Amino acid sequence: TVLPMTTVDRRTCDPAELESYRPQLAGYCYRMLGCPVEAQDAVQETMIRAWQGDFRGLSSLRTWTYRIATNVCLDLLRSSHVWLLAPTWIAVNASIGLWFSQSIFQFAKADPRFPDQTLMRGFTAVQISGTAVVIGIIFGLGLLYWGNRFKNMRRTTIILYGILGGGALVAAGLVINHGAGAPLILVLAGAAVAAFGLFVLAGATPAALGLLADISERFPNDRGAIMGLYSVFLAIGQIAGAIVGGFAAEARGIDGMLVATALLLAVALIPLARLRRDEEMVGSTAGAHE
Repeated sequence: TVLPMTTVDRRTCDPAELESYRPQLAGYCYRMLGCPVEAQDAVQETMIRAWQGDFRGLSSLRTWTYRIATNVCLDLLRSSHVWLLAPTWIAVNASIGLWFSQSIFQFAKADPRFPDQTLMRGFTAVQISGTAVVIGIIFGLGLLYWGNRFKNMRRTTIILYGILGGGALVAAGLVINHGAGAPLILVLAGAAVAAFGLFVLAGATPAALGLLADISERFPNDRGAIMGLYSVFLAIGQIAGAIVGGFAAEARGIDGMLVATALLLAVALIPLARLRRDEEMVGSTAGAHE
């Protein structure tokens, strides 16, 4: 939680003494943030707040300044952690929403523009409904499985596995979509990989929710707002997926949707390494500033 700052008499604040703390504050902020550039920014913000604040001398100037630095770093950690999750979670949701919005249209009617794509030859309502049930079961089992792995695995690790699982699903989908004339064993192998990829991809959903819950526990004053972002990111992802899916399907049918899915998952990977590092930093701050 953000530590309270006492309001005090600024006349006892020695600018020279305050400035002498700068090198120590740089190391302190670096240990909290793990990034030299952000640490320097935090130190500068700390010095500004300390100079503009009111120091009455109820504690030492050093203690008061470090309290300000702690608040500055916690604010940076909170904002960066949440907003680093945003592109990852939005992109993952877009890759899923793309199929929710477009798959029925593409599977229900044969499209003569793409004769080389097996999945574009039209399927009956029974076939589509049966496949949807199977997909729902696999996805649901994935939610249950990965949701119970939080005690042993980091949230960002599960999200990474989910993105990689989505990549395997895309590769298998391309094999199936161009499996006409291929050995049956190859098509069946593709279907098995696709099912496994979907199962793993499902883990990204509870992991992202768990990550936001972890952040909200450390920032109780903003808990409602932070958890509300889950729904916001979900909605944005679904809308973006529907738009991207429409253009992709119109251009290249199922192949276009698969390629669009791969690109969205690649976008989700970009901030994940930094998000993983921040997950460690936020987790370690609770006991580091007593």
